[in-house]
Amino acid sequence: MRVINFNGNIQSENVPAIHSWNRAFRYGDGLFESIAVAKKSIPFLDDHWNRLKSGAELLSLELPADFTRAFLQNKILEILSLNSIDGNACARVMLYREGRGRYNPDEMQAGFVIEAEPLDELFGLNKKGLAIGLYTDVYKPIDQLSNFKTCSSLVYVLASIHKSKSGWDDCLILNSRSNICDSTNSNVFLVKNGELHTPSLNEGCISGVMRKQVIAFAKKSGFTVNETAIKTDMLRLADEAFLTNAVSGIKWVGSCGSKQYKNEVSATLSASLHAFVP
Repeated sequence: MRVINFNGNIQSENVPAIHSWNRAFRYGDGLFESIAVAKKSIPFLDDHWNRLKSGAELLSLELPADFTRAFLQNKILEILSLNSIDGNACARVMLYREGRGRYNPDEMQAGFVIEAEPLDELFGLNKKGLAIGLYTDVYKPIDQLSNFKTCSSLVYVLASIHKSKSGWDDCLILNSRSNICDSTNSNVFLVKNGELHTPSLNEGCISGVMRKQVIAFAKKSGFTVNETAIKTDMLRLADEAFLTNAVSGIKWVGSCGSKQYKNEVSATLSASLHAFVP
């Protein structure tokens, strides 16, 4: 039985933690971070903290006075220890607005939940390429919220249901301009003639922590990286495609429909990423 940290209290994950008036439950009034932990070391914690803090500011969530980067690090490692997780893990941190009210909240104070689960492998490159497709039933809006992982995640839920029904490993979500935005849980990269192309942040994609690292690794390795609008036609023309996620790392795409992809660049970047992690 695992335990979680609910507003500073350690309790079983099976004990109800919210009331019916909880604003995250009622309105999706909150945001979250999924954070990889590599044997009690937290890679890229600064990036996770900065995104979490920036998202809280955007949502006008007032963090508790002691909720600092150091506090977050300590509580993540504590919850791993309490759950006897000694190896790799995925920690999930959720912030939500406390209090009641309808759309207009009666307070701005943030509550939090910290939980974790073990991972067999961290940042390993998949041996078999993913089969992906396009999700076109619902489009993701482009606005200030688009770059953050908010609790209002219906487009990702519906896209995930669609990919399961279609027998795909993942599917790509389009933005309100009909350009490629994200996958169900990752940022998207295409490779053409040795150059990397990925949706820019003003295309509404998540400002991914792993996205940032991969762009940096690619540039250090001599690759050109274009952050731009990605039309769906580029899937047909690309030599390679891969997805990036803060917990799973780099996952290469083997096919989209009848189109087949190589995995040379993704393998190179994955090796750089793996060498970085203790």
